[in-house]
Amino acid sequence: MSQLGFNFISKLESHADSANSSQSLEDIINSVTHFRERVRSFALGGDAANATDEEKSLIRVHRDSHSALLDSTDQLRDKLAATAGIIIKDAEEGPSTWHMIEKTSDGPSARE
Repeated sequence: MSQLGFNFISKLESHADSANSSQSLEDIINSVTHFRERVRSFALGGDAANATDEEKSLIRVHRDSHSALLDSTDQLRDKLAATAGIIIKDAEEGPSTWHMIEKTSDGPSARE
């Protein structure tokens, strides 16, 4: 990107002290979490709890054929946790949630 005259890192650093940077980061994480949740929901193919046997069979086939999407959403969740301390929790009902873990001298600690 710097070859194109745009240095993304310095652009981020210049905004690091602004009051909006924290809100912008939160907006980005909310968007990533929402996108991941929608992809995951599509890959799961529906709720099998109240489905007929035939519907359950179709849902199973759908999930099997979209397992790479599920794996990718899990990899994204795991990578965000490992590299940025962003923990995404999937909910049985309702939206996924997230929080950040800060690394301190005593070890990781949660920051909501």
